[in-house]
Amino acid sequence: MATDSKICAFMTQKGGAGKSVLTNILPNEIILWHLLHSGKQVNVLVVDIDPQQTNTAKRKRDIEQLSYKETSPEFLAMDLGQKTEIGQFQRRYALLIDAGFKTYKMQYVDLGNDTQISRALENIQSQEYDYVFIDFPGTLTQDGTGAFLQLVQHIFIPTSINPSDVLGTECFLKTLQGLPIDFQSKYILWNKFEVSRLRKTNSTEKRLSNDYGIPFLQARIPYSPLNDCNTVIPASLKVNLNLGTYSVAKPYLQEMAAEIIKITNGK
Repeated sequence: MATDSKICAFMTQKGGAGKSVLTNILPNEIILWHLLHSGKQVNVLVVDIDPQQTNTAKRKRDIEQLSYKETSPEFLAMDLGQKTEIGQFQRRYALLIDAGFKTYKMQYVDLGNDTQISRALENIQSQEYDYVFIDFPGTLTQDGTGAFLQLVQHIFIPTSINPSDVLGTECFLKTLQGLPIDFQSKYILWNKFEVSRLRKTNSTEKRLSNDYGIPFLQARIPYSPLNDCNTVIPASLKVNLNLGTYSVAKPYLQEMAAEIIKITNGK
């Protein structure tokens, strides 16, 4: 059981910046990092309070696919391609389970339901989890978000070098400046990083850090299709079913996980 939960959030007001995608991906990367480097299993909870329910819908889909049996009517009605894809998905997940990997738990909260809000707040503060990630709506003024925001200790703000994303990030940073909350840490991170725009990225990073006093994570996530990642297998992994092995194919995700672990442990 955890003795000091780290409560984190990927937050921004700019749609498409990657907050929900990263809230799905990084918790599993943190679990994997602990498993690979210390052999320790950590308990992680993702609380989805975003009315769009993006991650909740993905988790329901994944659980459904993992539950299919070859003899079930639903599975038999699928075409060969679907059957093969789901079968490989189940085998990849089973291989990781055998290796000691345990994916994060998820809890959806309807911000219009006071009972769900109370239960979620109690769960977050139960000290049952080593890490808690909260997926917020795009606006922090939505009713019901305040109680969750008060619990957040560490904020990570995703952005890209696109002008609209940078502008949206600056608007959000100004919003943060007006909040009466003393977060333990605040970091900006580059999502959809393009090497071809390195000079512009570096100059923008320096300006934002100087103007707002908020540092950037060193790890950068390159432009890649992460939106369709499932919620139960670390996105950084390449699983070889023929050999029964797995390896880290996207090291930048493990690097970011390691950085977040270091920050949230005050190092």
